[in-house]
Amino acid sequence: MIKYEKMNPGLEGFTHDSYNKVAYFSRRNRWATPFIVLGAIIFAICGGNPNSCFKESLKYVPEDKRHNKLYMLHLTCKMMYYRYAYEYTFDEYFYYNFDNIGRSSRLEFISLYERSRIFGMLCHSDTLQRFKDKYNCYLEYQDYYKRDIIKLNSPADLPVFSQFVKEHNRFIFKPNSSSCGKGVMLIDNTDNSINTMQQFKQLLSNGGGIIEEYVDQDKRMSVYHPNSVNTVRLTTFCSRDKYVILYAMLRVGRSGSTVDNANSGGITCAVDLSNGRIVSDGFCENGDVYTSHPDTGIVFKDSVLPDWTELKNMVKNMVAVIPEQKIIGWDLAYDKNKGWLVIEANSVPNITAAQMCHQKGFRSLFAETVLKEIPNGELYAEGRL
Repeated sequence: MIKYEKMNPGLEGFTHDSYNKVAYFSRRNRWATPFIVLGAIIFAICGGNPNSCFKESLKYVPEDKRHNKLYMLHLTCKMMYYRYAYEYTFDEYFYYNFDNIGRSSRLEFISLYERSRIFGMLCHSDTLQRFKDKYNCYLEYQDYYKRDIIKLNSPADLPVFSQFVKEHNRFIFKPNSSSCGKGVMLIDNTDNSINTMQQFKQLLSNGGGIIEEYVDQDKRMSVYHPNSVNTVRLTTFCSRDKYVILYAMLRVGRSGSTVDNANSGGITCAVDLSNGRIVSDGFCENGDVYTSHPDTGIVFKDSVLPDWTELKNMVKNMVAVIPEQKIIGWDLAYDKNKGWLVIEANSVPNITAAQMCHQKGFRSLFAETVLKEIPNGELYAEGRL
C-alpha cells in the first residue's frame, strides 16, 4: 500500500486547496482517472468551465487557431487529460509546449503540484521559517549578501532608516509579503529630494519590509538590460552524502521593470553548469521566445557569465551554513566591486521557468537526486504520483 506523507503546514495549501482536489484524488485513485477526465472533457465541451483558469490559459493559443472548432476540441481534450490525470496546470500545458512534443517528453516535466509535494517532504518547518523571514535570512548569510540591509516594520525603525538613507542614495524596498518580484521598488535619492519622514511613513503603510543597498551591477551583467539587476538562479540540493547543483538560469528584466522575475515579465535563459555559458534563447511566461533581448538587442545564446567558478565556489560554501535545508534556490547578482553576491535565498524554489527555458523536464534529473530522499520517490520518478 502506498503511504502518503503529510506535508509541512507551510506547503499544504499548494496541494489541498479547492483548485486541485479533483486531480489530487485522481492521482491517488488511478482507476478513477478515466472517469474524472471524461467528465471534465464533457463538461468543457458542453460549455461548462471546470476551472476559472481554463479560459484564461487559452490566451496562449494562436489567434488563427482559436476559430478552428476541431482544433479547439482536440486541444481541450488534451488539456483536460493532462490536468486531471497528471496535474499539469492549464498554463503549464503551454509553458512546456505540450502541443509539439510526445507523451514521454511531456511526462518528464514536474508539475507545480508535484513540485510542492516533493519539496514539502524535503523541507523542515523550522528551516522553512528561517528562509521565509527575509531579514532573518539576510542575517544567516550576511557574509554573502555583501551589502547593508535593514528591516522596516514599526515606527521604532525610523532612526535606523534615517541613517541608512544618509549612507545610501539608491536602495531597494521589498515588502514583507513580496514574492516573484511583486511590490519591489527602486528608490533613487541621488538628488536628495526625498523627505525621509514622508518616505518612511509611505513604506511603512505598505506593510513594512526590508530595505537593501542597491547593487552596483557590473557592465558584463548590465549589458543584458541596464535598468534591472539581472540575476542567476542557481538551485542546489544536498543530502547526507551528496551536494549537487541541479540547474542554473539567467534572469533578465524588461523595459520599465527593475526586477527580472519571469512572473513579472522577465526573460529566462538556460545556463551550462560547467562554464556559465548561456545555451538557450530567452523565454517569457507569455510564450514569447527571443534570440536577442527585445530592448537591448544582445544575443543570449553563447554569451558567457563572468567569474563562473567563483560563483560555484561561493554557493558551495553557502550550502554549508544550513546543511539541513536540502534544497535552495539562490538568486545571485554580480557587483562591479564586490563580485557575486546573494540577492535572495528561496527554500521552495519554483522550477517552472527553469524547465521552460531548458526545454525539457527535470524528472530524470530529480530521480537521481531529490527523489531518492523522499517516500515513494521511485513512483514520482515514474510519474505515477
